[in-house]
Amino acid sequence: CAVGGGAPSDEDLRLLREAAGCGDVREAWGSYETLMIAHGVPRSTNHSYRMAVGSGLGVAAWTLRSFGPYDARRGVGQLLVAPRTVNRHPLDERGANRAGSGGRLEGEWYALRDIVEVRGGHVGSRAATVTMLDKTTFPFQLPGGEWVATGRVERAMEAIDVGGARLLELAWLAPTPTGRIAAVVWPTNQFAEAPAAEVERHVRRALRGHPRVRSWEVPSFVLLGDEPWEYRPRAKVRAMLSSHFGPALADPASGLRGAALPN
Repeated sequence: CAVGGGAPSDEDLRLLREAAGCGDVREAWGSYETLMIAHGVPRSTNHSYRMAVGSGLGVAAWTLRSFGPYDARRGVGQLLVAPRTVNRHPLDERGANRAGSGGRLEGEWYALRDIVEVRGGHVGSRAATVTMLDKTTFPFQLPGGEWVATGRVERAMEAIDVGGARLLELAWLAPTPTGRIAAVVWPTNQFAEAPAAEVERHVRRALRGHPRVRSWEVPSFVLLGDEPWEYRPRAKVRAMLSSHFGPALADPASGLRGAALPN
């Protein structure tokens, strides 16, 4: 069985495997414009995808380019693919060079909004595996010019383990109007009733000294979301949060459970 259109939840996978009898479930990743880009096993340990290069529905070639805090020379950057064909929607009137909302044509390359990290193989290889890390619309700069690698920090937060259990289901970083960093987080079911101060303490301990988190990327505020937001896709979550929590980010005492973390 194959799934697509967004990362499936654990419940979706259970229904496919148990109710539909799908012993092997594969997740296809692609776009309307370029068709299949990669494929993999949903919710696997490292959430890696194998690039679909050379197959009938795959791309002809791919590469990475540096973007913001991400360095393509280190195997992480914006994903560019050379599609076999580019589908265009007849109602898309956003410019002659615009192929759709997912990216932009730049000569032979289709520049996606995806920031990926190579986990196996090397950049451009047919057998490479990559993991989704961020979007080009998410990283931001602090007033001093320092880039914040949002996806990398959020993944580090979502991987925090406390006594053998994952602490957070979702973490989201945003700049505050005063030029600091706020994190809005949703604890997992095991920590749903944990006091805000306890969650903050675990986050601070895990991020400080983390090999993939730079000192200026540690949030000044950690706020706990109480409403059961849909976790994916992240772009939709961010839009909801910007609308709902925007004022609270400037004043952490104005509606969310949380407190300032000293830097």
